[in-house]
Amino acid sequence: MTILPVASTIPMLKFASSRAATSPFSATDHTLLVVDDEVYTLHLLELLFRHDGYRVLTASSAEEGLDVLGRHQVSLVISDERLPGMRGVEFLMRVRQNWPDTFRIILTAYADTQAVINSINDGHVYRFITKPWDNNDLRQIVRDALRRFDITKENRRLNALILQQFAELRTMNESLEQKVAERTAEVETKNRHLQETMLEVVRTLSGILEMRGVGAKGHALHVSQACDWVAGLLALSAEQRLELGMAAMLHDIGKVGLPDELLRKDSMAYTRTETAVFREYCVLGQSIISGIRQLENVGRIIRHQREWWNGAGFPDGLAEEQIPIESRIIAAVDAYEERPDQALLEQGSGRRFDPEVVTAFVAYLADRASVRGESARAMLPHELREGMILMNDVYTGRGLLLCTGGKAIDKTTLEKIRNFNRVDPILGKIYVRG
Repeated sequence: MTILPVASTIPMLKFASSRAATSPFSATDHTLLVVDDEVYTLHLLELLFRHDGYRVLTASSAEEGLDVLGRHQVSLVISDERLPGMRGVEFLMRVRQNWPDTFRIILTAYADTQAVINSINDGHVYRFITKPWDNNDLRQIVRDALRRFDITKENRRLNALILQQFAELRTMNESLEQKVAERTAEVETKNRHLQETMLEVVRTLSGILEMRGVGAKGHALHVSQACDWVAGLLALSAEQRLELGMAAMLHDIGKVGLPDELLRKDSMAYTRTETAVFREYCVLGQSIISGIRQLENVGRIIRHQREWWNGAGFPDGLAEEQIPIESRIIAAVDAYEERPDQALLEQGSGRRFDPEVVTAFVAYLADRASVRGESARAMLPHELREGMILMNDVYTGRGLLLCTGGKAIDKTTLEKIRNFNRVDPILGKIYVRG
């Protein structure tokens, strides 16, 4: 007997189920179909395979075989090459077209083996066996074919299971992504509400400070606005700008712990003891803010607003990049708001102030001056003259509005500003034209 595998017609399996590979083979799980026009051959093969436990169906023609296949689930077809009305190869081609999972073996008595092989390749036959055959060899071939059938079937089941699980995982993932998106949106909304609440708290505290007489009315707001402009030029993140804005609004909060007489006194006239007391306000400010967990970093910014670029500041003597960038910005802006002299600001660059911050702040001042007009000048109260046009509202140190911007200074206005300045000094310069 000659047994020729048609390997090219059977694709190699990428993987096999461990269950199919390790579980014992069971002949009773399989149905065989034997197709041959010789009754003796049919009877012989039926007895052979029934003895091994298979369920065996028989057919004496290709048409009858196709009919049987249409009514039964068959694992393996064994067909003679010579069938009435149709060659065995043609029959097996029909089997492959309609029942591609069924394995196929062909029997032939042809002497021209190569011709048979060429024709069999068209039918993708698992094995080609020449008559007469050896029963034991044939039984082993059938057994091997059905093992391959089991493995193929199991692989197909596993593939289907994997696809099903993949689809379920994809659905679960999409559902999870939707839940994450919803949760993220919820968290963002809560964070936004929390930020809005914190900003309201900051504005309220800033207003209380002004009522307490800590800083001129609008001073904290002006510092905050200028700081934000500088922060934008220096490309600070949105979170940094938010914290900077809140710190700028509350940068003087520690002064609530200072004596009133110290607040009314020019810092240049402080005694050594008063200077030591004054220097505690930054630390006190941080201590007050630290009671609000969300403002912890804001408190840190407030603490270091009086540090100097060269390390000569207070309270910790930090220098250069050790000082938070937000604190460096407040330092320059607040100093200018208290004494609006650009020359002094530029003189302090590299010594008291961060040079990069000074450059950005000077750009802000130039932008603000262009909005006010090229002829706008910053002046102290004693430098004012009748006929000059006020470019901004004028407040006393305690926040009392003396006059509004956009009006010409007459004799009455001039006397009012000077008189109030003696008892409730106006902090900073007044911008005028003319």
